[in-house]
Amino acid sequence: MFADPRLRVINVFTALIFMTNFESNRTTLLVLAAGFGSRYGGLKQMDGIGPNNETLLEYSLFDAIRAGFSKIVFVIRDAFASDFKAYFESRLPDHIELHYVYQEMDIPTHIKSKVAYTKRRKPWGTAHAVMMAEEYINEPFLCINADDLYGIRSFKTMGDFLKNEVSSSQFGMVGYELQNTLSDHGDVSRGVCTIQDGYLQHVDEHKGIATNDQNQIVAKEQNTVLAPSTTVSMNFFALHPIIMQYIKDDFDVFLKENNYDSSQEFYIPSVIANTIKTGKAKLKVIQTKDHWYGVTYKDDKESVSAHLTKMTQKDNLYPSPLWNTQT
Repeated sequence: MFADPRLRVINVFTALIFMTNFESNRTTLLVLAAGFGSRYGGLKQMDGIGPNNETLLEYSLFDAIRAGFSKIVFVIRDAFASDFKAYFESRLPDHIELHYVYQEMDIPTHIKSKVAYTKRRKPWGTAHAVMMAEEYINEPFLCINADDLYGIRSFKTMGDFLKNEVSSSQFGMVGYELQNTLSDHGDVSRGVCTIQDGYLQHVDEHKGIATNDQNQIVAKEQNTVLAPSTTVSMNFFALHPIIMQYIKDDFDVFLKENNYDSSQEFYIPSVIANTIKTGKAKLKVIQTKDHWYGVTYKDDKESVSAHLTKMTQKDNLYPSPLWNTQT
């Protein structure tokens, strides 16, 4: 007896639906890990800082995997690629899909002939880093910095957002309170957010932010006092792959506007801001009271290490060693 061909069509259709849903529910993590850490004095993404000498990036990866992320794309430099791959591939679970791309001085081929960048000594910035990963970004993705620790709740929030809310016309971001993102050992730069009805209107870059003798948070370059609860962006974005086209378009404009100045940098918040301004997409801001941890300066390492030890040994947020119980 031959099977009804109509059932075969239905089964194929059902399988296609399943495959489509699987891909649409997949959560991909894009890690910007190509920096050399000039103020820190070394490769932050490879520096041991946890109770068992784990790197700060390992904790973000652990949080992301716990939140359901199953594909990780690293943007790195060729100079440390071998050590980087050997280190993380020996720790991450086997079921995680890994890809690597390299951020050097490459620029889109359609404008390469117009640009002379022989004096360029470092890559073009975070937006350029994201653009380099286009080959492996086929689904909505979360973009993070390799040297920042964002918190497990933030990863879960963004994982849910990627599955349920992100689209070609809506991106997402976790907004942190400024007071939870400062360094005790020097000033920092932060993107101060203007938000309306839960959506980002624009971001203003404030530099030289630190706490003064009156316990006020001051942006020195702008000579502005900022409220502790001010929402800031920490480059923790849930994005749709369509952003790649916007980045390439904006990079072309960026190069021309800056007269191909090799000292200028092309940042992902700038692309997102332009996307909002031109009405191509809106960006939902999800507020958090979680602390952000990072090592902007070498002296930050001791305090962040103490926090990680507390979160591991007292708060039981992480196992020790980190990867022994990872599933």
